[in-house]
Amino acid sequence: MALGSNVFSRSGRDADSPAESTKANHLAMYDFGLDVALGELHARVYRQFYHEDVASLNFRNVWDGLWGVSLRREGPAFVDALLWEHLRMTRHNARFSAGEERGADTYYNHVNYRGGWTYQGRTLGIPLLLPAAQTPGLSENLPGIGNNIVVAHHIGFEGHLTPVVTYQVVGTYGRNYGAQGVCKTPACELRVDRRTSRRDQWSFHVDIRGPVINRYNLSFHAVAAFDTGEFYEERFGLRLGLIWQGSYGSKRPSSQN
Repeated sequence: MALGSNVFSRSGRDADSPAESTKANHLAMYDFGLDVALGELHARVYRQFYHEDVASLNFRNVWDGLWGVSLRREGPAFVDALLWEHLRMTRHNARFSAGEERGADTYYNHVNYRGGWTYQGRTLGIPLLLPAAQTPGLSENLPGIGNNIVVAHHIGFEGHLTPVVTYQVVGTYGRNYGAQGVCKTPACELRVDRRTSRRDQWSFHVDIRGPVINRYNLSFHAVAAFDTGEFYEERFGLRLGLIWQGSYGSKRPSSQN
C-alpha cells in the first residue's frame, strides 16, 4: 500500500512585488492517491484538486477537479482492467457570496497569451476543455478556449475475448456549458461571455486487435467510434487495418533437421 505524494505551494508575491507579476498564469493541482495490492488485484483511488489562482489553493474550488478509481488484475481474462473517472470544472473560483456566476476564472485561458493553454489547436491537458475553434457554435478562427465549464463521467474496461484477441471499450458522458472570457475576434481585442445552457454529449470508442496468421506475423486492428448528443453533430468513424511485423526479404529458419 502506498500513499500518493503531495505538493504544497504558496503565493510568490509579497508586498514589494510589482503588480505585473500577477499577470502570469499557472496551472497546478493537489494530487492525492491510494494504491492497494490484494493478490492479483491492484486498485488505485485518486483525487486531484485543480488550481489556477491563489484562491483555489485555499480550497475555494473544493468540488472542481478529478475523482478516479482503477482496478487491474494480473493474467489474461475477459476483463483485465476497469476505470471510472469523474471530472467537474464548474466553479472556476467564483465568489458566490459576491454574486459571481460559475466560470469566473475561465480555466485554461490566459491573461497575456490569446491562445491560452493550447498548442496547434489542441488543449494542453484535459481534452474535454475545448479550444474555441473546436467548440460548436463558435467560429473556427478564434484562439483560446471556448468550452471549459464541464461535468463529465468517463468509464473504460479492457480484456481478452480469446487468449490472443484483446479489446478495449471506453465511453464518456459530458455536460457542457461553454465559457466566459472567450475571444470575440481572431485578434482577441475583446473577450465576451459565451456561457450556454446545458448541452449533453455521449462518446464511445471500441478497439479490438489480434493475430490473423501467426506464422507470418500478420495481425488485425479494428476501431469504431461515435458521438451522439446535443453538443456535437452525430458522428461515426470506423478503421480496419492489417499489420505485418518483420523484415522484407529476410529468410525464415528451416523447419527441417
